[in-house]
Amino acid sequence: MTIERVDVFVLSHPLSEPLGTARRWLSRRSAVVVRLLGADGSAGWGECRGAPEIVAPLLRDFLAPRLVGQEALTAGPVLADLETRCREQGGGPLFAALAGLDMAWWDLRARLLGVPLATLLGGRPAAGVTLTCAPLPYPRGADQDQRLAAWARAAADEGVTDIGLKVGADRARDLANVRAVRRAVGPDATLGMDADGCLGAARAVELGLHAAVEGVAWFAEPVDADDHAGRAAVHAALSAQGVTVAAGAGLYDPRHAAALCAGGGVDVVLADPSAAGGLSGLVRLAALADAHHVELRLAGGGSAVATAARLAAIGGLGLAAQLPWEWGEQPLRDDIAEDFPRRDGARLAAPDGPGLGVTFEVERLAHYA
Repeated sequence: MTIERVDVFVLSHPLSEPLGTARRWLSRRSAVVVRLLGADGSAGWGECRGAPEIVAPLLRDFLAPRLVGQEALTAGPVLADLETRCREQGGGPLFAALAGLDMAWWDLRARLLGVPLATLLGGRPAAGVTLTCAPLPYPRGADQDQRLAAWARAAADEGVTDIGLKVGADRARDLANVRAVRRAVGPDATLGMDADGCLGAARAVELGLHAAVEGVAWFAEPVDADDHAGRAAVHAALSAQGVTVAAGAGLYDPRHAAALCAGGGVDVVLADPSAAGGLSGLVRLAALADAHHVELRLAGGGSAVATAARLAAIGGLGLAAQLPWEWGEQPLRDDIAEDFPRRDGARLAAPDGPGLGVTFEVERLAHYA
């Protein structure tokens, strides 16, 4: 059965208020979703991370035409060749675009074979996944710490025991936010920070040591994704304080994961199948992490498509059965598929139908296009 068409959907919705990281403020959430359509009407779905105005044209005009007409079950070599082309043309957003194609290819094959994607990956659908609180973004206003504390308390009241915060904009404010959240959720909750790679090593060490006093247990993306020496320095300083260092969500080229795993500066490698090589890249990264005795966990974010792929990967690759969950308004995750599993407090069931196990309807996506 051949791949007849590749459709690209740019989805977006405005936020009720701007939310920030140390790098930027966001006024809306967006997603680039891919559909591979087979000659028999079968469809496979994928998602690309990145700015839609950059990723969508690369996907539509550069990558997708090379996949049309290929046999769906045996297109792996074509995707491998496309990865080489992406590397030759500079990588970055091209790899994100390719990740969406690759994810959709895995979904299409699993649906054609009538098996869950987790089974095609070599495992079985997870019995259930524990949700952590994805790093809470900065809200605007002088009462930032109190608002973050209220959001964290709401998540904790639903059973969440691991809560993250965005940091990196200002050390004093970040520490005030950590203290407020700690007071709100109590001494037993696990707290973490995510700097989105915006800090240099010296500032990351300083913030991490102060935060460790407040009981912060993990620090994600303390320095830039390519700063392996800086990350190693952060890890050396914080490991003695019991702070776990995690990184990898910012990677795009799957080959860069080798340096991350081998560099000795991480305890946990974070993977995003909508960015670095899709599910094929995730399979390779799982083998790398295992070879270097580093734990592999999945990053969160995105629409229902990427979320369903992560749920399948947890069971399929035997990863830790937990997933960062963004609390608050998330219609691109919660509303574009009627049969997407519904959250029960801090637990989420993994779909067990063919492919991603979720039905995506163009009519629902069109509401956000």
